[in-house]
Amino acid sequence: MPLRSLPGLQQRLSLPGRELHLPGVCEERGLLSRRLACGRGGESCDVCGAYESCSSGHCNCLGCVAAGTCYAGNTLTYCGKGGSPCSPCSPLVCQSASCSSGSCITTSLPDLTNCSGGRCLGGACCTGCIGGSACQPGTALTACGTAGKNCVDCLTGGYTACVAGTCQ
Repeated sequence: MPLRSLPGLQQRLSLPGRELHLPGVCEERGLLSRRLACGRGGESCDVCGAYESCSSGHCNCLGCVAAGTCYAGNTLTYCGKGGSPCSPCSPLVCQSASCSSGSCITTSLPDLTNCSGGRCLGGACCTGCIGGSACQPGTALTACGTAGKNCVDCLTGGYTACVAGTCQ
């Protein structure tokens, strides 16, 4: 009966007084293994982890690696692919983050979403005032305001100064 390759099984051919290892088959401590074994040429078998595949007799990380551990590579904390180092996906203020196909992706939060001291506009936190579709410093007579609120034209109200975002 010819020998055939069965994935995950260690195979060897025993002849009187000697043992032959088949190319591409690893030695599982002399036992027939039903686990997925990775190795070749009679070397010790490795058991590849959940996010690894066996290629050319070695376990290779499909996701990303952090501190010697292979991760899936699809979370905000551990994002990456192809065995590269993991990266955290850290969004800036007024942005959200996700990990897709091993790459960090950031998207802007909707305009006028509250942020620390202001409101989001175009993916940034406006702490001055919003005039039209742009964030203004909020210190000009014609564009006075704070906290991402609409800018006020102080001159229209008869005021002569804009101090700390307030018409006076």
